[in-house]
Amino acid sequence: MKRFLILSAVALILASCEKVIDVDLNSSDPQMVLEANLPAGEDSLWISISQTADYFSNDPNPVVDGADIEFTDGDGNIMQASPMGNGRYLVMGVKSMVNRTYSIKTDVQGQITQAESYMPPTVLLDSITFEYFPPNDFSDASYSINVAFQDPPDTINYYQIVVRVNGQPEGDITVFSDKFNQGTYLNLPLFGYEIGQGDVVEVELQSIDADVYEYFVTLASIVSQTGPPGIAPGNPTTNLKGDIQLGYFGTYSHSSILDTIQ
Repeated sequence: MKRFLILSAVALILASCEKVIDVDLNSSDPQMVLEANLPAGEDSLWISISQTADYFSNDPNPVVDGADIEFTDGDGNIMQASPMGNGRYLVMGVKSMVNRTYSIKTDVQGQITQAESYMPPTVLLDSITFEYFPPNDFSDASYSINVAFQDPPDTINYYQIVVRVNGQPEGDITVFSDKFNQGTYLNLPLFGYEIGQGDVVEVELQSIDADVYEYFVTLASIVSQTGPPGIAPGNPTTNLKGDIQLGYFGTYSHSSILDTIQ
């Protein structure tokens, strides 16, 4: 079971339009899943291919080895991925820079899939702060994480926030856009994290492209759907084109701040 937090642009201002989705899903027919993420500044790209009878299951997925994978960087240089076992493939010598478009092409026993992703410019985090909420009759003591940054004007930006607590990923998948408040200074409160005094919290602001944003938004929408028993949900919108229709290829720029709760 996975959880998703989709923040509307209004929620960035009012901090009142958060929707957490946590729903069991039915199984779907076996399908291949491709996932690859390239951060700015990295010199390597990991790609994973698996197969699953239930895309949203927490059980380990069967892996897919034996794929031929071709990666093309922002300058048109073509590199081959090396198989590393357990359904994972590695491309070395990557030069990942912002304002470039990257692409991959996979061949799994004649099943061809292609995808491309644009790496947006970096948006810098300005600050993270913590607000303490004492216990009451309805809830235990808790902290919110308040994230602040200046959104660039004149373009629609798409973001994903990743929170790590004491070095470990924590919380929901959080994505949002600035569609209705471009160029403003944003203060975004995040709730639901199991944090306390002495914890070291890192917040990473990732700038993603529209396709990756749409993937997570439609995935959250699918997770929220319910239907007759035995009917599996549809697939989320993906930038994969070809035989593999689950997963995505994404690139992103990022900035982060690390702080300790006092």
